[in-house]
Amino acid sequence: ACVVYWQLVWLACKLGMDRKCSMILSAFYVLGIGFIDNAVVFLRMYALLAVWVNLLSMIFLKFRPEEKGTIRYYVSLWAVLLGGMMTHYYFLIYAFLICAVYAVFVMFARNWKKLIFSLVSAILSGGTGILIFPAVLKQVFSGYRGKEAFNNAITSNLVAQLWRYIDLINMKIFGGLFVAVLVIVLCLSMVFARKEKDALQKECIQRYCLLVIPVCIYVLIIAKIAPYQMLRYVISMSGLLYLAVFSGMAEIAPKRAVG
Repeated sequence: ACVVYWQLVWLACKLGMDRKCSMILSAFYVLGIGFIDNAVVFLRMYALLAVWVNLLSMIFLKFRPEEKGTIRYYVSLWAVLLGGMMTHYYFLIYAFLICAVYAVFVMFARNWKKLIFSLVSAILSGGTGILIFPAVLKQVFSGYRGKEAFNNAITSNLVAQLWRYIDLINMKIFGGLFVAVLVIVLCLSMVFARKEKDALQKECIQRYCLLVIPVCIYVLIIAKIAPYQMLRYVISMSGLLYLAVFSGMAEIAPKRAVG
């Protein structure tokens, strides 16, 4: 949990938030009832899974899509994908989603060499994981949890289960104020954002897309396939959504107001 805290501080600073505010905001999350109950007290793999999720996000935020790929980038990508894969198979869903979003930005930047070698790193990571734990394929595709997930994908009620997850995130992560916070963000955007100089920069949009889009799609998928509607299945990714929302408020309001 301490590692997650400093990861969130780094991510919040990367999103443009003041370091002091980043530390306070991250502390509220890590000490909040959602993270304490579902990642710390519930002593299983979910806090560690949050570490790998945050690390993967940090890699893609640190190494911009248009930059040339380096050995450090490819080795880091390989290692983090391997670590997440060895921790929980739900990580594969999130990894695929964020890698896909990053790949889109890499393609827009026409950085084809980086795209190809990133794919090679991901394949090598998966291959290494299978060598270390050959039963992983059986676990995912023919284990009882794997079969249950595929069966739920066909038979479960997506709307009801998704609403349950949204309610859990709202109450346990945002203290029941998620809708109010989004309304404030929207209002601040309309008041302070301008089409010319003050419009959100391309890099800023990329950062928020990398954090928000994979998490939202992940929650949608988990709502469909998870055996139970429990916050622990999404707690590892909810910190990114939490940061994106509140960092968005900081990005829009103070800077635009002062200007």
